[in-house]
Amino acid sequence: MKRFFTFFTLILLTLTSITAQTVVNITDASITAGQKVTWTKNNVYLCDGLVFVEEGAELTIEAGTVVKFTPRADLGNPSALVIARGAKIYANGTAQEPIIFTAQADDVNNPADLGPTDNALWGGLVILGKGVTQKNGNANVSVEGISTSEPRGLYGGNDNNDDSGVLRYASIRHGGRQIASGSELNGLTFGCCRKQNCAGIH
Repeated sequence: MKRFFTFFTLILLTLTSITAQTVVNITDASITAGQKVTWTKNNVYLCDGLVFVEEGAELTIEAGTVVKFTPRADLGNPSALVIARGAKIYANGTAQEPIIFTAQADDVNNPADLGPTDNALWGGLVILGKGVTQKNGNANVSVEGISTSEPRGLYGGNDNNDDSGVLRYASIRHGGRQIASGSELNGLTFGCCRKQNCAGIH
């Protein structure tokens, strides 16, 4: 009996360690220029407002990590993760452990809680680079969905070999938010950077 109790307790502790995750609150002040930050799968990261990974900074996201975003119901201020020019993201998910970007309300362990019509619950993932634009050679273009007064929302340049990092096996869910008439953030936005593979958006 004692041996069975010990075995049961061990299983319970193992399950608890798998399911219990710490919620880490992320704001725009969380990642500064030149900083190297790693997000790990034992935490859930909750982004509030526009979170910029600034020039010279690197954000590494482990396979299996869940990144959530607050709803920010006000039209002009969605939650989003923006990789600015000169910054890098290394989001190397796998087929078995994709990296999930989703709404705060999404229970990723319950596939029935939110459906395909539950969209626009947050902004999106934005990756900006230094490649040549098709906008009359303009090297400073404001990405749609971010204020034109925000310099970290600019993309373009003269470096078509610019590398913004890696986005692989990422699931982007329930995003895309209108900012104003004719201006919106998509679930995934690229601005003059090299596309990376296996990013699923729904």
